[in-house]
This record gives sequence, structure tokens and C-alpha cells, in this order.
Amino acid sequence: MLTLDNENKGVLRFVQNVGFKVLDMMFANFRPSDEETIKRHIKFRHFIARQELKENEGRLQYLVDLIAQKNPSLLQDLCQQIQAQLEPDTGSEAAPMKKKTLRSQKSHRSNGSRTTLASSQQGK
Repeated sequence: MLTLDNENKGVLRFVQNVGFKVLDMMFANFRPSDEETIKRHIKFRHFIARQELKENEGRLQYLVDLIAQKNPSLLQDLCQQIQAQLEPDTGSEAAPMKKKTLRSQKSHRSNGSRTTLASSQQGK
């Protein structure tokens, strides 16, 4: 149970109901942090999230490059399926397709030349 007072200080209590008694198992006092500490925490968490995003984009790009090298037709099929999922359902087959690509899948190398995923899909 968390209780706050008028000075924004709080107490978090872990209690156990035993028959007609309420026992305090543990409690922790909280006080507000200064604004600079909160900003530092936010900047740190944002930095960590960006690092994880870069790592995941690198892994994804590695997989895209590997698939492009080993099985380019599979990559085209995957890209077309992704495009179909990203496009809004218009209900009409004749509606023009919008170009949408994943940011991390900007390009891949095939046969020594650099081609974008969108341009590789157009050839089909």
C-alpha cells in the first residue's frame, strides 16, 4: 500500500493480513528527486534504448544481407509480404501501391551491385 503526504513524500508498505491483525512486513520511505537527477535518468534510458535499436538494426541488416546473398527470391517474397502488411487495406486490388520500406532494410548487396529493397521489388 502506498501513501503520500502533502509534501509529496510517500511510504510504501508491504502488509500481511493475519486473522484480525495487519502486520507490516516491510516499508520503504520515498521522497521526490530533484529535476536534474530525473533528467539524467531519462537521458541514460534514452541512450540505452538507442544503443539497443542500433544493435537490433545491425542484426537485421546482417540477416537481410545474408538472405540476399543466399536466396534473393526469398528476400523479395519477404519484402512483398512486409509491404502488404504495412499498406492499409483499401479493399481494391487495383489501388496503387505506396512505397514503404523498413528503415533498417534500406539496401542490400546482391551480385556485387547495390540495390534497394524497393527497387528489387519493382522488378517482379
